[in-house]
Amino acid sequence: KLGQVAERFPLVLGAYLLGNMEEHVYFLITDVGVRKSKVGQVVEEFPQVLGSYSLENMEEHREFLIKVAGISKAKLGKVVASLPQLLGSVSLENLEAKLEFLRSVGVAEDQLGQMVQTLPAILAYNVEGNLAPTFRFYEKVAPEKALDGLISSPAILGYSLEARIKPRYWFFKEKGLPFLSISTMVRSTHAKFAVSARVSLEEWTDFQRECVSGDPGPEYSKWPY
Repeated sequence: KLGQVAERFPLVLGAYLLGNMEEHVYFLITDVGVRKSKVGQVVEEFPQVLGSYSLENMEEHREFLIKVAGISKAKLGKVVASLPQLLGSVSLENLEAKLEFLRSVGVAEDQLGQMVQTLPAILAYNVEGNLAPTFRFYEKVAPEKALDGLISSPAILGYSLEARIKPRYWFFKEKGLPFLSISTMVRSTHAKFAVSARVSLEEWTDFQRECVSGDPGPEYSKWPY
């Protein structure tokens, strides 16, 4: 698939002709720990890893991910294969900002690495546009559960606040049902959520669509968040 990659990122051909490609692939396998079977996947998703960034730059990112983000060397290859942009396109300052936010809400240093290993994309989310408003919402509606829910299931930050999280919370409030765990509330499929809410799938999905369209009915305006 080199031709397809080259169409998206022509500099790959320059790296190939100059022999730089081999050095970068060796770095991915030997220093980062990406499995040989996953290298092609990494290159397809992020061709720049073969030429846009120097080995020195990628080494700086590798060291940051291990020493500051707390990712174990044994897991680093899997994390990078999942989100290869972490080796270059996301600046160290940007990465640090995500970690600082997590620390600020109560995540301990020794918990950061496990969270990133579980959800590498957490280092790619925007703090002001995604991480902060989503977590603050959880803090408002479930203050005793928000931090524990985040630590045990970082994926709860990866869902749309307006299209998924708020409609599900409002629906439970409207029905007068006891609050589920945050993870169960946002991560379950629509069908499983409807079962938890004790309604038909059609009733739930109609409500969810109305919320997304901005016209969920009079009950919607009662909720303050």
